[in-house]
Amino acid sequence: MHLHIKHKKLGIRFYFYSALVWTAVILILSLLSAAKMKELQVVNIIGMDKAGHIFFYVILSFLWAKATGVDIKSQGLIIFLCISFGFFLEILQFYLSIGRTFDFYDGFANVI
Repeated sequence: MHLHIKHKKLGIRFYFYSALVWTAVILILSLLSAAKMKELQVVNIIGMDKAGHIFFYVILSFLWAKATGVDIKSQGLIIFLCISFGFFLEILQFYLSIGRTFDFYDGFANVI
Protein backbone atom coordinates (compact mmCIF):
# COMPACT_ATOMS: atom_id res chain seq x y z
CA MET A 1 0.00 0.00 0.00
CA HIS A 2 2.81 2.42 0.90
CA LEU A 3 4.50 1.74 -2.44
CA HIS A 4 1.29 2.65 -4.30
CA ILE A 5 1.07 6.03 -2.54
CA LYS A 6 4.74 6.76 -3.25
CA HIS A 7 4.26 5.78 -6.92
CA LYS A 8 1.21 8.07 -7.20
CA LYS A 9 3.15 11.03 -5.75
CA LEU A 10 6.00 10.36 -8.16
CA GLY A 11 3.51 10.28 -11.05
CA ILE A 12 1.92 13.58 -10.04
CA ARG A 13 5.36 15.17 -9.65
CA PHE A 14 6.36 13.90 -13.11
CA TYR A 15 3.22 15.36 -14.67
CA PHE A 16 3.65 18.63 -12.78
CA TYR A 17 7.18 19.19 -14.07
CA SER A 18 6.17 18.01 -17.54
CA ALA A 19 3.27 20.50 -17.51
CA LEU A 20 5.61 23.33 -16.46
CA VAL A 21 8.08 22.50 -19.24
CA TRP A 22 5.28 22.16 -21.83
CA THR A 23 3.82 25.51 -20.72
CA ALA A 24 7.26 27.13 -21.10
CA VAL A 25 7.69 25.60 -24.58
CA ILE A 26 4.31 27.01 -25.67
CA LEU A 27 5.19 30.40 -24.18
CA ILE A 28 8.55 30.54 -25.96
CA LEU A 29 7.18 29.35 -29.31
CA SER A 30 4.24 31.75 -29.10
CA LEU A 31 6.44 34.76 -28.45
CA LEU A 32 9.11 34.06 -31.07
CA SER A 33 9.30 36.63 -33.82
CA ALA A 34 7.58 35.94 -37.12
CA ALA A 35 10.96 35.73 -38.87
CA LYS A 36 12.23 33.12 -36.39
CA MET A 37 9.02 31.10 -36.77
CA LYS A 38 9.50 31.02 -40.54
CA GLU A 39 13.00 29.63 -39.99
CA LEU A 40 11.60 26.89 -37.75
CA GLN A 41 8.78 25.98 -40.11
CA VAL A 42 9.33 22.41 -41.23
CA VAL A 43 6.26 21.84 -43.39
CA ASN A 44 4.16 24.41 -45.20
CA ILE A 45 0.77 22.73 -45.41
CA ILE A 46 -2.48 24.68 -45.20
CA GLY A 47 -3.97 24.23 -41.76
CA MET A 48 -0.77 22.82 -40.23
CA ASP A 49 -0.51 25.89 -37.98
CA LYS A 50 -4.00 25.25 -36.57
CA ALA A 51 -3.27 21.53 -36.15
CA GLY A 52 -0.17 22.52 -34.18
CA HIS A 53 -2.24 24.71 -31.89
CA ILE A 54 -4.69 21.88 -31.28
CA PHE A 55 -1.87 19.42 -30.57
CA PHE A 56 -0.03 21.72 -28.16
CA TYR A 57 -3.12 22.70 -26.18
CA VAL A 58 -4.56 19.18 -25.94
CA ILE A 59 -1.24 18.02 -24.49
CA LEU A 60 -1.14 21.08 -22.19
CA SER A 61 -4.63 20.35 -20.83
CA PHE A 62 -3.83 16.67 -20.36
CA LEU A 63 -0.57 17.34 -18.49
CA TRP A 64 -2.12 19.92 -16.15
CA ALA A 65 -5.11 17.67 -15.47
CA LYS A 66 -2.76 14.81 -14.55
CA ALA A 67 -0.46 17.13 -12.55
CA THR A 68 -3.30 18.45 -10.41
CA GLY A 69 -4.90 15.05 -10.02
CA VAL A 70 -8.38 16.40 -10.69
CA ASP A 71 -11.15 14.00 -11.53
CA ILE A 72 -12.89 14.02 -14.89
CA LYS A 73 -15.74 16.22 -13.58
CA SER A 74 -13.34 18.93 -12.38
CA GLN A 75 -11.30 19.19 -15.55
CA GLY A 76 -13.41 22.09 -16.81
CA LEU A 77 -11.32 24.53 -14.77
CA ILE A 78 -8.06 23.14 -16.20
CA ILE A 79 -9.42 23.42 -19.73
CA PHE A 80 -10.67 26.97 -19.07
CA LEU A 81 -7.24 28.02 -17.74
CA CYS A 82 -5.44 26.49 -20.74
CA ILE A 83 -7.81 28.23 -23.15
CA SER A 84 -7.30 31.52 -21.29
CA PHE A 85 -3.52 31.05 -21.48
CA GLY A 86 -3.79 30.54 -25.25
CA PHE A 87 -5.88 33.67 -25.78
CA PHE A 88 -3.57 35.65 -23.49
CA LEU A 89 -0.61 34.65 -25.67
CA GLU A 90 -2.50 35.63 -28.82
CA ILE A 91 -3.15 39.07 -27.28
CA LEU A 92 0.53 39.38 -26.32
CA GLN A 93 1.47 38.64 -29.93
CA PHE A 94 -0.73 41.57 -30.96
CA TYR A 95 0.80 44.02 -28.48
CA LEU A 96 4.46 42.98 -28.68
CA SER A 97 6.30 44.17 -31.76
CA ILE A 98 7.52 40.75 -32.90
CA GLY A 99 5.96 40.69 -36.35
CA ARG A 100 3.10 38.47 -35.25
CA THR A 101 -0.55 39.35 -34.84
CA PHE A 102 -3.60 38.22 -32.91
CA ASP A 103 -5.31 35.44 -34.82
CA PHE A 104 -8.81 34.56 -33.67
CA TYR A 105 -8.61 31.24 -35.48
CA ASP A 106 -5.43 30.34 -33.59
CA GLY A 107 -7.28 31.12 -30.38
CA PHE A 108 -10.19 28.99 -31.57
CA ALA A 109 -7.81 26.13 -32.41
CA ASN A 110 -6.52 26.33 -28.82
CA VAL A 111 -10.08 25.65 -27.63
CA ILE A 112 -10.64 22.48 -29.65
